[in-house]
Amino acid sequence: MNRASLVIITIITGLTLLLWFLLNQPEQEPPWPAQVQGFSFSPMRQGQSPVRGELPSVEEIDQDLALLAEHTHAVRVYAVSGTLGAVPRLARKYGLNVALGAWIDSRLENNEKELSQLIEITKHNWRNVVRVFVGNEVLLHNLVPYNTLVGYLDRARAALDTPVSVAEPWHVWLTKPDLVKHVDFIGVHLLPYWEGVDVDKAVDFSLERLQDIRNAYPDKPIVIAEVGWPSNGRTRNDAQASLANQASFLRRFLARAEEQKLTYYVMEAFDLPWKRATEGGVGTYWGVYDVNREPKFSFTQPILDIPHWRQLAAISVLIAVIMLALLFRDSGAMRSRGRTFLALITYGIATLAVWLGYDYSLQYWCCWPRPTNGPSPCGCTRGGGRSNPPTWRRTRCPSCRSTCRPTTSRRTC
Repeated sequence: MNRASLVIITIITGLTLLLWFLLNQPEQEPPWPAQVQGFSFSPMRQGQSPVRGELPSVEEIDQDLALLAEHTHAVRVYAVSGTLGAVPRLARKYGLNVALGAWIDSRLENNEKELSQLIEITKHNWRNVVRVFVGNEVLLHNLVPYNTLVGYLDRARAALDTPVSVAEPWHVWLTKPDLVKHVDFIGVHLLPYWEGVDVDKAVDFSLERLQDIRNAYPDKPIVIAEVGWPSNGRTRNDAQASLANQASFLRRFLARAEEQKLTYYVMEAFDLPWKRATEGGVGTYWGVYDVNREPKFSFTQPILDIPHWRQLAAISVLIAVIMLALLFRDSGAMRSRGRTFLALITYGIATLAVWLGYDYSLQYWCCWPRPTNGPSPCGCTRGGGRSNPPTWRRTRCPSCRSTCRPTTSRRTC
């Protein structure tokens, strides 16, 4: 390799690094509030799963509540079985309010146990259990008949002075007006990622759907039972799951929520590996904290689209240099203009390949490294539109057998 070739490689290396730098300029977003209203709280650790009946110990739950107490006013719990029933008692010593939930599904006998425990625990912890959810997305997933759910709600309301509701996506509330008669408040999920909304439009979209519910039921209080964005997983239409998008969406939403004095629970406190089996790979990555209880993004600093761009830029340069070293070895007769053109093409291909590989790993690997014994990640495609709420159903992916999140079309792997 002659001197001219080294000069060409040096110049184009600098231009490549400059390109990576320019494409990853920090974006200033509103700062995280000193304390958020509430977190969805599922305290499962790595290797634990409520599906298998493997729940955290009381000590582990206490550690998680101590961590969250510094950053939030409340937690929302989805079930009261096992050690999860201790959450209100443990939360009280940290000054945390609790939205307590009974898990309702197709197991009717288990539903009776959950409902009875919910009522009993709420009565014993009336000081800090501020609201109750009887079920989570029960009608969305058609887990029990409508009349059965209404019966559960009516029983809970008759037994408790605490406000009672069920948590469902916005469109369920709009299509089930009779349901509002059986609740004390409307518990709504606003998760624009599942609806394929671009992150730059997602906060406005969510607040518009909230206003739709206000307009339909002006006399009912509304609680945002879940609001969030995943940091990893498949792209759904215009919605890309990434760490930068998660940070951007949440920081923008929280700023608007503070202005409008909304009551909400961020979906969710911690990443949950067990959800891979029920929601595909993306279900794992909704936490503000990772599975090791470390914050996943900065709460105050500017946000980078690709946090690891320096490493990726270095990899692309290394690949290009190796390729050019081999190509220039047999290019003694080539003029400088030809060598420059060849170097530009090589660096461009290397950069594109590294970027596509990074994007692919986020969408399809869903973790890094990917577990070798877990089910394959998958995602859903969505139909319907804003003015025509989709028909939701549960399907199973034929390859990984994981249960589908809301979808109107097919499940693909």
